[in-house]
Amino acid sequence: MEALHNLGIDPKLLLAQGINFSLLLFILYKFLYKPTLKMLDERSKKIEKSLENVEEIEKRLEDIQEMEKESARKIKEKATVLLGEAREKIEETKISMIKDADIKAKKIIENAGVEARKEKSEMLLDVRKEIAGIVAKSVTSFMDEDYKNVNLKLIEDTLNEAKKVRV
Repeated sequence: MEALHNLGIDPKLLLAQGINFSLLLFILYKFLYKPTLKMLDERSKKIEKSLENVEEIEKRLEDIQEMEKESARKIKEKATVLLGEAREKIEETKISMIKDADIKAKKIIENAGVEARKEKSEMLLDVRKEIAGIVAKSVTSFMDEDYKNVNLKLIEDTLNEAKKVRV
């Protein structure tokens, strides 16, 4: 101790300064360093959590974008299929309508032909009857009453034979 005293150091003061320094270190550690360290830890945890959230959000965003692409692809495929089916149905309907129209047209033409033939036959029959009447009047004016019935019978037979030959 004497050596310390020779150097001008008072051991009591040195001890008091050591205690004061230790006390200052304890107070600074307890009230300044520890809260600052705690605050820095909390801040680094918040930053770390924010980074994790950003990564999670980016991952979710990528998943959502992928799902949107998949949905768009599926919708496009469905639309293509539906358009194809609609075109097929339209084509089938078109073909069916054309066939129906052809059948109806053929029936109309056939019916018109039958009707024309029927009218022609009726007209020929009417003309024959008129001709027979005219011929009968002409012949009866030249002939007697007795020959009238015989002539009408002959004329009708002749017209019937002519009818069979023409038709």
